Amino acid sequence: MRPKKTYLTLVTSVLLLFVMLACKPSEKKNKRATTINTEGMEAVTVPTMNKDAIRLKGTIDAIETSSSTGNIYIFTVKEIVKIGATFATVEPKINEKISLSTPSSVRYDVGQEVTVDVKTPFSKFGNLLQVVLSKN
Repeated sequence: MRPKKTYLTLVTSVLLLFVMLACKPSEKKNKRATTINTEGMEAVTVPTMNKDAIRLKGTIDAIETSSSTGNIYIFTVKEIVKIGATFATVEPKINEKISLSTPSSVRYDVGQEVTVDVKTPFSKFGNLLQVVLSKN
């Protein structure tokens, strides 16, 4: 009876070890980063994109509002870089001006070319489409 109990204990221990190694928590590697590529364009994006976001490349035309709680920019879409898997809103058109809301920690200059991830749903204010920077 003793060898069978030892065998079961050994098998259970090995299986438990495999389960513990397989379920090791992964490190969160998709931290927000500001990078500047060789073309001089600043990109505030993360390596993995939010499923319900769209990645846009364009220029900052004007600073509409700047405060301690957030900033609102007039942004002209130059390119649609990537669309998230569950993006379900109408895409902005190329050369369309949109109102981009960002946290106060994200600041842009007029004329700056940027790549941003914006999240759905979009809303219309007057003739401008309003979007919010994705925080992933």
